[in-house]
Amino acid sequence: MLFIVFAHGLIHFMGALAYTRVASIEGLPFKTLFLGGRLNFGVDGAFAYGLVFAIVGVMFVVAAVAILAGWSWWVPLLVVASAASLLLTGVDWRFGFRGAIIDAIILAALVIAPRRGWMIIP
Repeated sequence: MLFIVFAHGLIHFMGALAYTRVASIEGLPFKTLFLGGRLNFGVDGAFAYGLVFAIVGVMFVVAAVAILAGWSWWVPLLVVASAASLLLTGVDWRFGFRGAIIDAIILAALVIAPRRGWMIIP
């Protein structure tokens, strides 16, 4: 789980770089139209969308550090990060569906594992 959370956070930075136009990411073009072209963020809105991607990426990385350090507050942070990520990827489903699957897996693990007596983090 630790690796998945950390890697997912780093991947969010790819989205942040692409949507803020700081870098060109192959396979993740800059755009202003979302929700299948039904929502136009404009250049400034796409930049803000990229900043939110970065913030959520930081949340995932901090959650990974908290897991590693054994801090108990990693669970609520990871729930918020995964839910926010799920919303972000839903807006750009064509490129974000893989991330949405990871978010759903993380959220499901956080809900199901404790009820089954499974340990997510050793």
